[in-house]
Amino acid sequence: MPRYYAKKPTQTETREELETETNTYLLTRRSSDWSVMIYIGGITTYCIECQIIHDSPIANLSKIEYDENCSLSGRFKRGSDTVGILELLLSYIQNNFKQVRQLQFDDYSYRECDGRRRIDLAPFYYVFNEKTWYMNTMGAKFANEADKKTFFIANKAFQEKKITTTWEEYDRFVTTAHPLPEEDMKKLFKENETWNTFFNALKSRFNMTDLCVYMEPWITRFVKEMAGLQFSSMRFIMDVPNPTLRIVSYKSKPYVKNGGRFTVKQRKFGVDLR
Repeated sequence: MPRYYAKKPTQTETREELETETNTYLLTRRSSDWSVMIYIGGITTYCIECQIIHDSPIANLSKIEYDENCSLSGRFKRGSDTVGILELLLSYIQNNFKQVRQLQFDDYSYRECDGRRRIDLAPFYYVFNEKTWYMNTMGAKFANEADKKTFFIANKAFQEKKITTTWEEYDRFVTTAHPLPEEDMKKLFKENETWNTFFNALKSRFNMTDLCVYMEPWITRFVKEMAGLQFSSMRFIMDVPNPTLRIVSYKSKPYVKNGGRFTVKQRKFGVDLR
């Protein structure tokens, strides 16, 4: 019979319904001696996962992503409901874990292109906006000064590099058919002095699905090699409370319905937005 010389860890689980103005969610809270894991979603699927370590001001946001079954009140909507479920998490943390002042995360976010392909959202969004989606939408910041300095130096050099990059050099990165005839693409390429204005010129002529399919096979490598940026290796933080997100009011009651049980899977932090 095994002997336990140290105190055995204990874990408790509680489940509750959180009702907001737009959705009702199932929140599962698994507490141990040193941390609390929070999962928010539907009965069998959760779309957000967060670890809160007792007495620590920094919580770990390890997952946020889209699934149409991530609520108890019907189909979970892309975009707006993804932001809404994060706002709910932040509001819940403010009400229950006063010591938490920041969420930290790695950006492995993605976007579905056409039901078959998905694109890395951070480099895809960056070439249009010079920021990642989380930086632009949720006020995310770099978790350390080294990454912050690297980004601002690399971004400045990347935009300036557009002037010295030839069409042939750009064309070698592209592994898909251009959305315009080559002569038209060359003209557009030469008319725009920064990558930001060039890609936004393309964006003004095509829908995002077509651009996603066009750029999916090569944009991550392009940003890594041309800008020296690999967002998935950089650590980000969001403030709690967050100045760019709403404080959400919600009603809470114990979850009593018997039924499905979700399975906790290890997944990278990601969100699919259209």
